[in-house]
Parts: sequence; structure tokens; C-alpha cells
Amino acid sequence: MNEVFKRELIKAKLAKITWFYPDRQEETIWNADKITENSKIRENIRNRKKVKAREKSGLYKVKLEII
Repeated sequence: MNEVFKRELIKAKLAKITWFYPDRQEETIWNADKITENSKIRENIRNRKKVKAREKSGLYKVKLEII
């Protein structure tokens, strides 16, 4: 994960996650107040239930934006 993104996320403490499926998109707000310089953001996202169930759900892309 881009280190600049991580630093900005630590400052902002909020991000919008857009989940892309073949038939729809979903947006969620991520309260990232526990993220630190040592956090592994990719692993955090990969360990979410939506990502783990991607074969069943058809999830094919995840977009993070700092808000």
C-alpha cells in the first residue's frame, strides 16, 4: 500500500471503501482511527468478510478514498 496514502489515512482517520460487484457497487465508511504507521492496510482489507467471500459474491475490485 502506498505510504503516502497510509500517512493521509492516519491524519484523516476516515476512508470510503467502494466494493465493486458485477451487478452493483456498495460504499462503506471506514473508521480508521486505529491505523498506525505499523499497520498493514492491505492485510486489513483482505481479512474482511466481503473479501474472503469474493468468489461467492463476485467482488472483483475494492477502491479506497480518504474523506
